[in-house]
Order: sequence, then C-alpha cells, then structure tokens
Amino acid sequence: MSKSELVLFVWGAGSGVGGSETRMAEVARHLTESGSTCLCYMLSEDSGTQLAALMRENGAEVVASGSLSDFRRYVLAARPSLIVTFGFKASVLTRAVRAVSRFQLRTWPVLVDARNGLEAGRARWVWMADKVTSSFVDVYLANSDAVRAHLLDRGLPPRKIRVLYSALADQWSMGRSGGAREPLSVAMIGNCRPEKRQELGLAAFSRLTVDARLTVYTNDARRLKSLWNASEAHDKRVEFVEGRTVKPADLDKVAIVLHPSSHESAPRALMEARARGCYVVAFDVGDTARIVGNGGVVLAQDDTVALQEALSESLALSSSGLLDHSPSTFDTVDEYASALLAYARWSRTGKR
Repeated sequence: MSKSELVLFVWGAGSGVGGSETRMAEVARHLTESGSTCLCYMLSEDSGTQLAALMRENGAEVVASGSLSDFRRYVLAARPSLIVTFGFKASVLTRAVRAVSRFQLRTWPVLVDARNGLEAGRARWVWMADKVTSSFVDVYLANSDAVRAHLLDRGLPPRKIRVLYSALADQWSMGRSGGAREPLSVAMIGNCRPEKRQELGLAAFSRLTVDARLTVYTNDARRLKSLWNASEAHDKRVEFVEGRTVKPADLDKVAIVLHPSSHESAPRALMEARARGCYVVAFDVGDTARIVGNGGVVLAQDDTVALQEALSESLALSSSGLLDHSPSTFDTVDEYASALLAYARWSRTGKR
C-alpha cells in the first residue's frame, strides 16, 4: 500500500481506553508519521470520550455519529484503502454498508475485523450472523492463538483468519529508568471489569503474612476500595491509582504483577510487565502462558488457594533476591503496523 492511502478505524459505542484502544492509537501514530492518513469513525454521537481524545492525540481525524446513512456517506466520500473495525456493532454496520454500496465504489476498501477478545459471551445467533456474512470480511484479525482457535471453533473460514500479536511502543523496550526494584512490591493492573477478577487478587493479598505493598492501577477503584475497607486486612499497604496509564518507570519498581483475570486473549498488561522484567502470577487464560514464559507462575483458572500460595512463595523468593527479572521481548508497534498493512495487501492481491 502506498503512503498516500487512507486507513479508517471504526469503533462501536464510545468507551474508555483499554489495551486494544491504546495499541491502535499507537499504530495510528506510527502510520501517520510514516505518511499515511488515519481516520477514526466512532459509532456514537459522543465524540468527547477518552478514546476519541487518544486517537486525536495520535494524529487521527475523529468523526462520531450513530447514523448508518451518515457512516455510509462518510465511507463513500473518504474512500479509504483499509477499514479496521472493532466490536460487533462496528463490524456489522461496516458489512452492511459494504453490501449496499458494492456498486458505488470501483474498489471496496479492504475490511479487517479485529478480534481482540475471546468473546465467549456472544449469543449463538450472533455467531451465525457472523458466519453467514463472513464473505464481506477480508481478514479476521486475532491478537492471539487462543482467539484464532476460538474463531475456527465458531465456523469462520480458516483462510481469512490471521494472527497479529499485541505490540508495544518503543518505550517498553528501553533500558531501566533507574532506582531499585522493591522486593515486596506487587501491582495489579486493569480496568474495572468483571472478568478482571481483581477482588480475587485483593483477597489473596489480604491473607499474606509478609509486609508487602500492593498498588492497583485501574480506571475506577470505587468498588475495590469498598471491598478493601470492609475487609479485616484494610490496614495493609494498598494504594489505588485511578485513571492514569501505567508507565515503564512504574513497573521498574515492581517485583511482581498479579493478574487474576478469568477471560482475556492476550493481556497487554502482562506484556508490559514482562517487557520490564516483572515476575508474574496469573491465571491461565488465552495466551497468558506464552506471554509469561519462564518469568512467572501460571495457574489453573479460579484456583484461589493456589493464587495466594503462588503470590506468597514468589514474594519469599523476591525478598531473598532469587527472582529472575530478565525482561522478555515482544513485537513493536512498528512491526504490528507493517504487518497490518501487509495483511491488507495480501487480502487484496492474494500475495504476501
């Protein structure tokens, strides 16, 4: 694809900023800096969300509207070379526009349906509709091998499914920011969503007998604060950090990252943690085991007793200086963006 071509990102209803949003904003910045033009269409009248602001900060032109006709007119006027959709609503509306507009554009933009979660909660009819209309999708983009397997199980065409692992910005591969890593420090990172199961992490931490310190990074800590204040261990050292993006310097101080999530495909928080050399204690969901490698303990899902024991044992090793804090290497945003465009070219020409 030439640098002059347009890339359009389409999102569902206005939302907060998570791993997928952060990564795509970084991709937009890289594409813009490389000479491409990035557009972001939000299927919501509310264009003042965190996501819209983030995309603007990274060089994308942002438009928001809930109207299918407005969206159709926008696509026909902009004539992007590549459309990347996120969420079921965005994907379905884009397919509908493609179906009714196929005679109005000589060459329809390549449509990439990004699947960044395991989506187990989808109703059966949704998967049937997905399968029936798959002819309008050029590439189903999975962010993990676990998601690819999930899509195959749901009957989507194998030839259309490609995997691009979540990528990190260059800052995550730079050298340590200085300062000593605190051996009894634990971090728990993730937005306040049920599948994060952060209450399990709090419960495991509350039963520790060592004087450890826990920092919880989240977008909304009200529920967790209430749970913690009602516990018998509320005098332990716990800090809740709300609404701030975790930076490499934050993780350079942390010995262990606790991740009790029960439903994820490729947790970005764990990639960031391993990139900075943090040891990880996590449940085995999605591609967690691949990400953690030898740099942590991966446990059977929902084994809360094992979670507490693994955290306690890891802190004991850390206090003795026996934990290995060697960082892992992951793909960069540059590599992700290049591969994204390569998949689009492949879907259009049949050549890689």
